[in-house]
Amino acid sequence: MLHEIYNNYLVILVNDYVPNYIKINIAKDCVNVSHDIIKKLKSDEVLLSSDLKKDYIDKFSFIKDLSDAIISGKNVSTILPRYLLCETFLSEKDFVYQLKSAKLKEEEIEQIIDLLTSEKQYLFLQKEISVIKNFIDKLESRQFKSIDEIVDEAFTRVESLYFELMKHKLVQEELDSSNYIDFAELEKNKDLIFQKMKEFYSTDNQVTTGFKSLDYLFDGGFEKTRIYMFAGRPGVGKSILLLNLFKNFMLTNRDPNKYVLFITLENLTFENTLRLLCMTKKLPSPIIKNMIRQGNKEILNDLDLFSNGNGKLVYFPSRSLTAGELFSFIEQTNAVRKQTPYAIIIDYLDLMKLPSAHKELRHQLGDITLALKTMAVKYQVPVITATQLVKNAYNEKPELGSIKESSEKIDHTDVIGLLHRENDMFSIIIGKSRHSREGSVTLNLNSDIYLLQDPPDAFIKKYHGSGVNAKPNKNAPTIDNDNFTSSIPSPGLPQILDLAKQSQMMQNNNNDSILEDASNDFFSF
Repeated sequence: MLHEIYNNYLVILVNDYVPNYIKINIAKDCVNVSHDIIKKLKSDEVLLSSDLKKDYIDKFSFIKDLSDAIISGKNVSTILPRYLLCETFLSEKDFVYQLKSAKLKEEEIEQIIDLLTSEKQYLFLQKEISVIKNFIDKLESRQFKSIDEIVDEAFTRVESLYFELMKHKLVQEELDSSNYIDFAELEKNKDLIFQKMKEFYSTDNQVTTGFKSLDYLFDGGFEKTRIYMFAGRPGVGKSILLLNLFKNFMLTNRDPNKYVLFITLENLTFENTLRLLCMTKKLPSPIIKNMIRQGNKEILNDLDLFSNGNGKLVYFPSRSLTAGELFSFIEQTNAVRKQTPYAIIIDYLDLMKLPSAHKELRHQLGDITLALKTMAVKYQVPVITATQLVKNAYNEKPELGSIKESSEKIDHTDVIGLLHRENDMFSIIIGKSRHSREGSVTLNLNSDIYLLQDPPDAFIKKYHGSGVNAKPNKNAPTIDNDNFTSSIPSPGLPQILDLAKQSQMMQNNNNDSILEDASNDFFSF
């Protein structure tokens, strides 16, 4: 194993055909790995002969020094002779120069990096053997105070192992050329850089919001790798906005290998499903509830239009889900469904489990926000969530300073939309953005059926510019909101009572519960 690790690092570090940004990132990685291996070789843990130990210590010291030189900007060709003329490496001189001049293809470089990743993961597992054994001994000898204690420790151990293994796997993502540009090598890599930029700014790299005015403000829609946060007082409609986005994503996702994930920490899955039914049936919740009580299973047929969008609606109790557990849940879902996320929505950030009791609340919420940003980058999706305002801002138009425990949440978020509502006018004011236009949009809210819609085109032209109608994201599927919902005003109390009375008079001999086989924690469309 040590021999393979040494050779794989060496070929990446010395080969003339490996791009410089890959050399630098691998060199940084090699410094840490070599340090750990040399330390272990000098201890009594490794059962090798003293001569073999010395040979490996010399070799890993060599590639560690080589890595340090590459990181500091020195040319490999000027460094190698100094080492290869030494007696220790004289026998390897021809081999090293063969590695240096070998014409490696891109796929061969990727294969070597994959091997390095697996080897690093194996080394990590070896290092963790004593920790795992101690836990198993503790479990077998029942050296714990309670079942909860040992179960919590098991979760902690597994989560720690998982994240460390994933951290080593992320070396491939760090070597993406979009994360490193060396302008000294611009001429050589210009075509590759342009292609990466073209891919990054393509409309295929955006997810339409489903609202013309909001797409215009976001220059085509939500960008992948970004985190979006909508802030508002209680009752302003944060959950309604997030659920409408979930609905829109399910209607626009046409990739069978992608799913839309909605994590709710507030409303149960059935409560959110009821709201989706209100949107599709164009009826308020008292009518829908009564139709369910009467055993009208056909009401669920209206959810069929979401089936192609692969929506996953999942409930976790408030303060029960850490960012790490969410990562684990997504990885498990990906493996079971053989799909990856199209977009991730979390309702809402403040209700996630705080990571540590040893920090101030603003730092804890900042850590969660940073983890969600990492999630957006890892899965190449937009992550959309919401947050509360401080109490003294409930009766005012919101500002960035109105966000509860705001400083670090604001720092780590790419786009912040401040929510304001007056009757059926639902405003989203852009308080911070790293990529969208400044300004605001106003949507129409039909609160009886929980539905948000674009205002008429004439209103959009007047207040948001004529460019809205020529949607920047031309490839995105569109949502015909005029046909999706009724254009008549939402029914008032007399109409609701009348409809309820009619619904109660429905004759239905099928008394089976429509929720008999459903789970209250997970609902898949």
